[in-house]
Amino acid sequence: MERTLGIFPAVLLVLLLASPAAGVALHTFRPDLDTLVSCDVKAIAEGQDGMVAFATSSGISMFDGGWTSLHSTPWEYETGMRDDYLRSLSFDSVNSLWIGYAAGIQTYDGEVFFNIDEGTIFRHMPVHAVLRSGDDIWIAIGNSGLQRYSNGTWTWFRPFHAGGLDTHTIDRMALDHETGSIYALSVHHGLWKTGGGYEDSSFEQVCDIPDIDMITGLTDYPFGGVMLYNDTTIYRYSPTSGLTVVLVSDELGSGDIRFSDVQAAEDATLLIGTTNGMYEVQDHEIQQHISRSTTDLQNNKITRVFPDSSRRYWFVTPYEIGYYIKEKKLLIPIEITDPSFSPAYTATNPEPLEVNIIYTEAR
Repeated sequence: MERTLGIFPAVLLVLLLASPAAGVALHTFRPDLDTLVSCDVKAIAEGQDGMVAFATSSGISMFDGGWTSLHSTPWEYETGMRDDYLRSLSFDSVNSLWIGYAAGIQTYDGEVFFNIDEGTIFRHMPVHAVLRSGDDIWIAIGNSGLQRYSNGTWTWFRPFHAGGLDTHTIDRMALDHETGSIYALSVHHGLWKTGGGYEDSSFEQVCDIPDIDMITGLTDYPFGGVMLYNDTTIYRYSPTSGLTVVLVSDELGSGDIRFSDVQAAEDATLLIGTTNGMYEVQDHEIQQHISRSTTDLQNNKITRVFPDSSRRYWFVTPYEIGYYIKEKKLLIPIEITDPSFSPAYTATNPEPLEVNIIYTEAR
């Protein structure tokens, strides 16, 4: 059977990967000028509605396109925010804030503060870290190990007891998003983890990390395992692959560059706070460097970094809090017409038209 095919001019698609411009647009905020309470940020968390909360030494600052703040008032000690000096915070599964103080912990549902006074233990001890895992909340408290709140029930993981940890104080916690394990770091003393899941929540020490006493930081990694770091080296650890080096400070350039905070975005891009600004690194390549020499940053010392779900990459210096937006890579089709093809073509048993796809990066 003979068919007559109408052939339009051949089109060659060139797909351009749009990359962020070298001169990235920073959005920066300073205390007093922008209703920001303080740049002394102790912790950062994001709610399910996209609200980003900053726990500071002078109250809570929250950003959702604009700034709002929360402060304590002496006449509302029992019903309001307990103290302006915060140490940690996290959102739970119903989007309430859990707020850790130098002595005690509260929850805040957007309208009402509620004091957690379980056995008075929270009222008198500092909260080092708060971590959400599903519907559970984990709290590192004073020199008393960990507490877990799950389905209305508190469980105490006592130091040097069965199922607990062989240390009194936990400084950092992180969640393994692949296995569900909770990792707990005691700086200079060791790392512990659970087996994963609610039923296997007893802790065991991670013993296959050399020089664990040199590790000072612990954070989540989106593709399983966790990241550990000190001021010169970033590692990834998982039970299957063990400890691997992700990045060393020498890869960021010459000079005495020291890491202060490390976070991973959802695509595993690293945000690294250093003594020489913030670096955005992917696959060992520097994507952006935010510093006084590259932008109008006021100070090169980055104390905190944070990637949120809106692709804002946050940074904190002693004088400002700011972010830039990580633009998504776009595929842009460009039509290139080949004039050698006629507008009509008659063929018997026509063969498929093969078109090469060329990928290039926009400059």
